[in-house]
Amino acid sequence: MEKFSTIEQNNLEQLSSAVEIVSSKLTRELEQKFSSLEYHNLGHSIGVSENALHFLKNEPISEADLLATKVAGLGHDIDQSFTWEPAFSGVGLRRVRDTGVIEASSAEYVLAELESAGLSVGTHTKELILEAILGTVPMYDPELKTVTQPNVSADSKPSTWAIAAADLATSGFNSQNFLRDGDAVWNEDRTLPDLVSLSDEEKTTLHDELLAWSKNQISYAEGQRAYWNRDVVPDFIKDNLNEFDQSISLCKERYLRRASMTLDELLDDMGFSRFKKNEK
Repeated sequence: MEKFSTIEQNNLEQLSSAVEIVSSKLTRELEQKFSSLEYHNLGHSIGVSENALHFLKNEPISEADLLATKVAGLGHDIDQSFTWEPAFSGVGLRRVRDTGVIEASSAEYVLAELESAGLSVGTHTKELILEAILGTVPMYDPELKTVTQPNVSADSKPSTWAIAAADLATSGFNSQNFLRDGDAVWNEDRTLPDLVSLSDEEKTTLHDELLAWSKNQISYAEGQRAYWNRDVVPDFIKDNLNEFDQSISLCKERYLRRASMTLDELLDDMGFSRFKKNEK
């Protein structure tokens, strides 16, 4: 094994210390700020960080890059700025995230915290963290009927691919979590009036929206399978994504089970609780 020079070892120790400090702070802040969110919460961020490192475990990645990957994954969603807008269905509100702004702000925050922890962030580490977090910027692809990450390309660093997959490709590596996450995203992004204030027509519209969301999870997972099986995706990512078919099957089973449910039963089955009292 090649030995570190004294300067290299000192730099690695400084990076390790700073990452430990910043990771602890990010964990506290994620818990304090986002514990009420069903999806973009502490558990999601920890999962992205840990799964990204898992994807990289057999890759020739330096310890310094692994440390940078860890903190980038944990901090990739530390900003969750958004606005509430009327839902497309006309029933309740939908959360609209500041896509692109969130990721850029999160990256800058992580870098600033590393500096505050006493680390003079080198060019390579800065570029890795910026690229990796900006790689999680999402975009909906109407052809694939799924979310993609247009900032990730063939030239992207292994850490960028690892964090991108850990953030987006759950249907490929954890089908049970993907099933749960589908409901969590809808629950997090919607606020509904008290159901007693809705007209029969509004209740029917909402019922149809919930069923459509459950059905669309099937095509979403199918699109993910196609997206992550592209030639451009590195083998070390593909090798970890073998649960797409299981995710698709679970989504189909859930949709068939929900097809006969009433509105109240659907909301209960999804675990929805974000009601706004006396909206009307």
